[in-house]
Formats: sequence, C-alpha cells, structure tokens
Amino acid sequence: MLSKSLKTSVSLFTVLILNFMYFVWQPYSKQIIPYQIDKINVSDIITNIIYFSICFFVMVFVANNFFVSNKSNKIHFKKSICLVGIMFAIQLASDIVKLIVFKFVPNYIFITSDILAVMCFLLNLVILINACDPVKPQNKKRIYFSLILAVLAVLVLIIYEVKNFGDISYVSYISNKYDISSSIYLTMFNNYKYSHEARTLFVETICSCIIFIGAVIVWSVEPEKDETDQQRDNRPSMQIVRLISRIMLICICFVVILATKTLILPKSAIGVIESSSATSTSYENDGILDFGNANKITINRRINRSSEEPVYSIFNRNFNVDNKVVYNISEDNLVYTDVPKELYLTEEFNIEGYKCSVYGNKLFILHRENYYEFIRVEDISKKEYDQHLIKGLEHMILDGAYTYFEYGYEYLLKYDSEFISQYIEQYSNGLFYEYETENPYNFGIKEEYIQSIAKKVK
Repeated sequence: MLSKSLKTSVSLFTVLILNFMYFVWQPYSKQIIPYQIDKINVSDIITNIIYFSICFFVMVFVANNFFVSNKSNKIHFKKSICLVGIMFAIQLASDIVKLIVFKFVPNYIFITSDILAVMCFLLNLVILINACDPVKPQNKKRIYFSLILAVLAVLVLIIYEVKNFGDISYVSYISNKYDISSSIYLTMFNNYKYSHEARTLFVETICSCIIFIGAVIVWSVEPEKDETDQQRDNRPSMQIVRLISRIMLICICFVVILATKTLILPKSAIGVIESSSATSTSYENDGILDFGNANKITINRRINRSSEEPVYSIFNRNFNVDNKVVYNISEDNLVYTDVPKELYLTEEFNIEGYKCSVYGNKLFILHRENYYEFIRVEDISKKEYDQHLIKGLEHMILDGAYTYFEYGYEYLLKYDSEFISQYIEQYSNGLFYEYETENPYNFGIKEEYIQSIAKKVK
C-alpha cells in the first residue's frame, strides 16, 4: 500500500491527466452540452458522456482510498452509480447555466465557465466525502491550513478572472472592428479562444489540486490494513517504485483511451501540430533591413478522420540587419488564402527623400541614419514629436489605411491637427471613397467601426 503522501501524488497526477484528456478530446471548458447550441454534434456529446463517466468513477475510486474510515462505509458499485448520476446532474445544471449566460451575456461565457468548473469539482468532492461517512476532524491546525488552501484557490481564480476581463475587451474590440465572417477575424478569435482554453486548463487544474489537498489534509484517514498489506514490503524505495509504476499505468491508460477515442470518434480531437521555419539570409553588408528566420506554429483539431481545421496559428518573425536580429514580432498567422499580401509583408516608401516602412497593420519602421526604429502601431500615440513619423502616418492615411487612422489620429491631433481634422470630419459623416474601401490594409475592417471612432473624436 502506498503512503498517504504518495497516494496524494498519484491522485494529483490523475487530476492533471483527466483535465488534459478533455483538452485533447474537446475544446475547453468541460461540458456535456455545448453552450453554442447551434453547433451541437452527436459525436461531441457522446465523447463528453464517456469522459465524465470515466472522470466521475475515478473520483469515486479516489474517495474510497482517502475518506473511508472502515470497510462498512466503502462506496460499493450500486452506491457509486447513484453518486455518478448525481454528479452528472450537477454537470448538466452547470451546462444549463452556461446556455443561459451565452444567450443573454455571451461576452461573459468564459468567466462563467471557469467559475462553474471549479465549483462543480468542489461540490462533487463534498458529496463524495459525505458519502464515505468519514470521522469528524479533530485537529484544528489541519482545518485552519485547509481553509488557507481554500482561500488560495479562490485567489488564483480571482486573479485569473481579472485577466479574463481584459480578454473580454479584446474580443469586443475585434468583434466591433472586423467583419465576423472575415478570415482575419476568425484567425484572431480562434487564437484567442485556444489560448484561453490552455490557460483555463492550467488554472482549473491548479485550483482543483489545491482543493483536493485541503480535503485530504482534513478528511483523509488511514484505511484498515488487511493481511496482504501487512506483509507487503513498505520500504521507501519500494514505495517509490510503486508510485512510478502507477503513474506509468495511468499514462498507458491515457494513451490507449486517447487513441481509441480518436479512432472511433475523431471529431474535435487535437490533430496535427505543425511547426515550420523559414530562413532568409542576406549577404549584404550595407545595413539593409530584411526578413530573418521565421517560425510558424499551427495546431489543428479534427473535423473527421480525413480532415482537420486550424484552431491556433502563430507566426514569429525576425527582422535582420547585416544578418543580425534587430527586432522580433509574434502575431496571429493569417492562414487563409484570401488575405492580401500587404498584411504580412514590409512595404517601403519614400517621402521627401526620407525612407519609411510599414509591416502590415503592425509596425511602423523609421529608417534612421544608423539604425531602424520599430514602432508598434498601438504605441504611436505615445511617441514624441517626429516629423518623419508625422509624414509617414499622413502618407498611410492619405492612401486610406484605416488602422493608421485609428492609432494615429491622437498623435496627429497634437502635431498636425489641420491634416487629421478633415479625415475625422469625413469618417464621422460615414463618407468612404472607393480607394479606401478597396485598400488591402483595410481587409475585413468595418467602415462602421472607423465611423464610430471619428464620431467620438468629433
């Protein structure tokens, strides 16, 4: 028999594996009925039922190993079926709440899902502990320590949800700015959603493990040892061997279940993870800016056995001068073929004998005498007076690039208000010319969004 500390380690590892299993099988967070009711798929629901069945029976098994003081209180098969049914009911109630939230306040669905996931785990654990009829805890120090752990789990969740409020602003921003049917919006939203799922996996696992440790400290008991347990070699070295063997067994079971599910119900499972790199080497020694090494990571989920779709794609780009990296940018990789090349290439232009460059709607690059200054478009308003930056911005706005108006109007109001005022007036009146609507830098951007910005300034 494993000692309590080693059993706890195995159980915590099991929590990690179970959460990771769902992440590999389905988009997080965990649910039986997807909150996007219009996208319900029979395969996904079957997968979810299988997952929660495995998860709940594992929880019953863990409860039997930690919280049963004598064999008469052990959760037997019939009782475990009832408890699993109760846990399914709790999960379904959670799913119904998500459906309601998604219908009326969809921007808060991710925050709601995170909180409900931790609450469901806590409630299931409480139900299982009560079912084991454990001995009432007497050690007050353990109770206090368990309460500290509970507060820690709440703090972790609160800190994470504060971060999620920032993400809500981001989703609102891209929803307002881009046509939601455009490939640029789909790329940005999918990347955000997948990143959120990965973070939620991490936070939910941490909170669940903290709660479980607190429960073990207060309620766990040493089970009665039978004759086999008494005769077993319980030296520390043998305990570690058993720990490693159980962890390996859990990993093998995970791989077998994962492979079986992917073979029989491939829908939504993580598919191919692609990583590719491109090298661009310049042999010039005259300070010319060029692209250096680039790396692309794309993660796919399966649609069926033969096809997949990207759910996350990030592009890391280096800018080189004389074969030395002078700047690096990580951005959403626009994987769709309809995206104009201007959005992922550098365009150089000459203004009154001075050279500037732009990299899509991401970077404004000033060609200084001995170096290149890279300015993120979002940071333009923070810059001090610079005649070259002013002229470069005006060049892009004259060409009708909306993003340079969006992030450059504040700067120009300070340093060339006469120029920018005419565009504020034009856009606030909803007047957009053909050369502006067809400008490749405006791919997917809604004119209504630009008009709303101009109206606020006016």
